Amino acid sequence: MSNKIDLQIQSAISDGKYSPAELVKMAKELGLETIAITDHDTVDGILEAWEEGKNQGIKVIPGIEMSCGFMEHGIHILGFGIDRRNPNLVLRLKEFQEERRKKTEKIVVLLQKAGFKITFEDVEKEATGSTMARPHIALALLHNPENKEKLGPHNTVHEVIEEWLVAGKPTYIDRKEIEAKEAIELIHNAG
Repeated sequence: MSNKIDLQIQSAISDGKYSPAELVKMAKELGLETIAITDHDTVDGILEAWEEGKNQGIKVIPGIEMSCGFMEHGIHILGFGIDRRNPNLVLRLKEFQEERRKKTEKIVVLLQKAGFKITFEDVEKEATGSTMARPHIALALLHNPENKEKLGPHNTVHEVIEEWLVAGKPTYIDRKEIEAKEAIELIHNAG
């Protein structure tokens, strides 16, 4: 393997599939030397990955992928080498998580009105980490057999998101995102 690094990995703390420790073990198996955990709008998986990195001999760079707006577009900005304990960053990320939670509650109500069998608790079960996102909503829909007919041919997370959870769909709610400038400032101020 020629690439020895991977600097954009999401764990189950946000919308990935594997725990931070599992990702470090997988990185070791793949021959990687350095990775960055860049979960969406959370730093909650960094410590677990860093500790497992010490055990596995893998350098873990603390990172984040921040959702923000720039010129009326939603974008993601990566930050590396951050202090996961930075008080301003931690406080702002808690606010983001609460905003995501409120948005998800509203989307669940819209999906229920559209005839889907889904509860907020169903989504919470899918979101094993601190970040609640559209893939978790899609999984909650897919895992309830009562939704099969309503979902029709859409049987993957990506298809459900594209059919029901994107801008322009009646079951979509836009989340107020911070401006890119603020995201950059938060990342810089966190080191």
